[in-house]
Parts: sequence; structure tokens; C-alpha cells
Amino acid sequence: VAMARCRSSLLIAALVPLLEFARGAEEHPWEWAGVFPLVAGETYTWSAARGANNAYAAATMKLAVVLLPANNNSIKAVKEDAEALFVAAPATWSNATSGATLALSGAKAYSLTFDQGSWLSIFKLQPAASGNYSFFTEHLPSEFEKGFHFMKDEHGKDVEVLEEESHANHSGHDDHADHDDHGHSEDAHAGHDHQEPKHGDEEHAWEWAGIFALDAGETYTWSAARGATGAYAAAGMKLVVVALPAGSYDVHAAEEEAEKGWAAPTTWNNATSGATLALSGAKAYSLTFDQESWVSLFKLQPAVSGSYAFFTEHLPSEFENGFHYLKDEHGHDVEVARAPATTTGAPTSLAQRADSPIYLAAMLALLVGNIR
Repeated sequence: VAMARCRSSLLIAALVPLLEFARGAEEHPWEWAGVFPLVAGETYTWSAARGANNAYAAATMKLAVVLLPANNNSIKAVKEDAEALFVAAPATWSNATSGATLALSGAKAYSLTFDQGSWLSIFKLQPAASGNYSFFTEHLPSEFEKGFHFMKDEHGKDVEVLEEESHANHSGHDDHADHDDHGHSEDAHAGHDHQEPKHGDEEHAWEWAGIFALDAGETYTWSAARGATGAYAAAGMKLVVVALPAGSYDVHAAEEEAEKGWAAPTTWNNATSGATLALSGAKAYSLTFDQESWVSLFKLQPAVSGSYAFFTEHLPSEFENGFHYLKDEHGHDVEVARAPATTTGAPTSLAQRADSPIYLAAMLALLVGNIR
């Protein structure tokens, strides 16, 4: 009995450090940590997208980034540094909104605010030195993924972790078990009607035109992403937007205004990624895509609700990479608008027009046939 009690005491003594370690792990102020190999001179993009419920998993997220010692990829090596950053006064945190560039060096803490006027928020990361960087996040990065990886290089290639650990233990979190393929699907965007018409004998300065029904007070996002080659289809794109008369769905009605806008280079409004385009009347824009990022975003804000005709220098689908080029702020695809169905025009059947001569003649022939 004494020997058994002694063994039990030794076993308990051996388990105490393990229990304390486990308890300490749960008390970390972050939910996730991961190490990424980053190269100086390169720009990386950290993204956060709205989820299936049309909302961000959270409105903000704390992020601490610590450069590891040379030839080290262990999160444990810099946990104390991360702890110090997380418990530091809020005034020491660098506030960053979507589109901001985070200069990584040493140990830094950021408070990221996600863009409520867009379905996607992006933050550019620029390491001062090449090496392994440990990221500590308030929430699981996978909670903000929507068909593509949260961390990419400027060419659109996924940047994977060397080591990671998660301390999230609450319900509702995605454990990200399918992280190897990030949920990518080549056919995810198949089925969209891009309505890319051929102009035939018509000569226009644009390659594509389409009409969208937009609502005032809403913010839409026009995106351009790098393709499979790691490059944009073009470095930029001209875009003319014309507000149509109420109830109009005729793109040809706006062609004259579009031609005028295209013919006056001095009237073009230059816009870089992150810019907001205020839509009203007829306006011409020269979009420049961000060469430091795999995706460029432009926010559209219509002055009034109605139909808007878009005329683009290139096919919008050339800049798609797994998601539609036009979305509302909740992440819903905005498709090309079509005129609502009407009952005007020729009847589809004789029964629709009982007073028509064709209907009466048909009924008379049927009656005579039956008498015979």
C-alpha cells in the first residue's frame, strides 16, 4: 500500500508541470500563432473577408509580429515578446485600416480595423529584413478566409506557415482542417454571365460594356486580381460609367456619352487601389492596379439608385481569380442587369388573345371540322 501511495505521489508530481503548461497555454491573449518565412524587398498581403453570414468574424483584430532569431522557426522562442506586446498600453499599438502598409521589423503590435464598406480588407506587409516572422493574432485567420488563403505574396502565391499553434477553444471557430487546399475551387466562379458581347462591325474604344443596377447609400467593390501567371492582364484599365435614365436598360443609349468621355483625356480621374469612385452623371476613370499586391480594390458609391452603364478598356473577367469582379459590401455578386420581363409584344399563344382574328379563324375552322 505504501509503495502504491509513493508511486501515485510521484505520478502526480510528474503531471503537475504538464498541467501548469497546459493551463498557461490557454491563458495566452492570442488565439493563433504562426511562423512565415518572409523576404526583404517583397510585399505580402494579409487579407480578411466577410464570411457566409455576410459579416466579418470580428470588426477588428490585434496582431503582433516578432522577427525570430536567425535560423529559428520556433514560436516558443518569442512568446514572451508577444506577451509583452499584447499587454502593452493601447497607445503603443499601431492602428491600421484596409490598404495600409505594415513595416515589419523587430517586434511590433498592430490593431487592424476591417473595412465595413467592402467585403474584403487587405493589409500589405513589408519586412525590413529576410527571416522568419512569428505572427500572433487575436482571432483565427481562417475565420476570415473566403475561398482563398489569408496570406499571399505580391504575385498571388500562397505563403504557408512553417509552424503554427492555436489556442482557440470556443465554439463556432473553423478548425481549418482543409487548410492544405484553402477551399480553392477552379469552378467556383463558373456559371456567371459575363455578357461579353462582340461588337461586330461597330468600332468602339472599349472592349466590354454592361449595365448594373446600383443603390444609393451602398458601397460596391470593383476588383482586379492577378491571374494564373502571377501577373495582371494589364497594368491599368480605363473605365467610363454613365448613369442611365430611370428604368433604362439600354447600354446603347449611353454610348454617345461614353465616346465623349473616352475622347477627352484631360477629364479622366486617376484612381489607385483603395480609391472611392463617386458615381454620378457620366465619369471617366483611369484605374492603376497595385503592383505590390495580388489584388486591387476600388470602391463605388452611386449618388442615386438606378442603372449604370460601365464601359471598360479590357474584359472584366480577365481580372477574375476565383471571385466575381463586382460585389456589394456584404460580398454578394452583382450581376449584369437585364430589363424586367413584360407581357407586352406578340402573344405567346392564341389563348392569350381571344379577340384576335387568328384565334377566331382557328376556332371557326375547328367548329366546321367537327360538324362535318
